[in-house]
Amino acid sequence: MPHKIESLFSAGYVDSNVYVITDEATGFSAVIDPDFQYIKEAEVAKEFDIKLILLTHAHFDHVYSAEKLREITKAPILIHELDFDALNDEKLNLSRMFGNSLKIKADKCFKDGNIISLGESSIKVLHTPGHTKGSSCFIIGEDMISGDMLFNYSIGRTDFPGGSTIEMRSSINKLKELDTDYKVYPGHGSLTSLFFEKENNPYF
Repeated sequence: MPHKIESLFSAGYVDSNVYVITDEATGFSAVIDPDFQYIKEAEVAKEFDIKLILLTHAHFDHVYSAEKLREITKAPILIHELDFDALNDEKLNLSRMFGNSLKIKADKCFKDGNIISLGESSIKVLHTPGHTKGSSCFIIGEDMISGDMLFNYSIGRTDFPGGSTIEMRSSINKLKELDTDYKVYPGHGSLTSLFFEKENNPYF
């Protein structure tokens, strides 16, 4: 079913991108990686009918506002099962490194290939570890929200706890096998497309 994605660029502490997917049939929305530095959670909750809070991975700069947004909207927080514990660990979610103490417990976990329903729209989980153990992309229609796995001309770091260059290479190969030219919404930086990255990204 038709959907739209709105970008809240440079919303967070380290210029993290926040996205809102809205199912046009019902008006239901999912917030992806909420980290609001310049926007109040209540303003986002007032503008959108938020039913889900989806996390691409556990790092604090992508989850900082998740707890407060859940409190306001009552929407559940979902994360890949391999990042569930990291989300509640200030060392693994990197919040301690940046002088914070952030611990969040997700409501539900997902796995590779799971389909998450948002109104009449379907969001598919693509597990792409390397940046973290549970790092995942979300695919809806011909759009892909890649978190910190894939950027324009680059990929996510693998030197943080839970990162792995071997797993990242496997995830890159997984993306290279996809035959749809998805519009890519990364966790940082500008929008791109999968085929463009296949042809121009030095890590591919």
